[in-house]
Amino acid sequence: MLVRAPHHTVEVSGKPFMLGKTPQVDAQISIPYTVAAALLRRRIGLSDFEESAVRDLRVLALAAKVHVAAEPGDGEWTPMEVSMQCRGGMRRVHRVDRLLGTPERPLGESELIAKVRDCARFAATPLSEERVDTLIHAVGRLEEVTALTALTSLMV
Repeated sequence: MLVRAPHHTVEVSGKPFMLGKTPQVDAQISIPYTVAAALLRRRIGLSDFEESAVRDLRVLALAAKVHVAAEPGDGEWTPMEVSMQCRGGMRRVHRVDRLLGTPERPLGESELIAKVRDCARFAATPLSEERVDTLIHAVGRLEEVTALTALTSLMV
């Protein structure tokens, strides 16, 4: 499998994935790890960076097959392209020109809500589902909020 990315991205996160002293951080800054985890789990989220997930032997084996190369251009993070040769000879290619979650390619409302729920589970003091629901509802009516303390109090 080959990932082509801008030179800057390759310098920061394109090295072969190896478990070091801080596996969670190692995974967070590794294209081979994140590509392998996303392919195997069909998504990527905060739980994929917990140490037990990072040490998953299936992910480690696939990450070892991910090679990263610099793509000509002046972009900092994009474009990025993943290509792989599948069993049976079929070749798959996926190119990303704009990162998901940026102004050029914003998350949809359901994606934002899922991200908030995922982040809330990993807070230093996790929020209850009820509190997360209340927070999401309050943010959805942000223009009606008269004091920010109404929102900040929901986050602790």
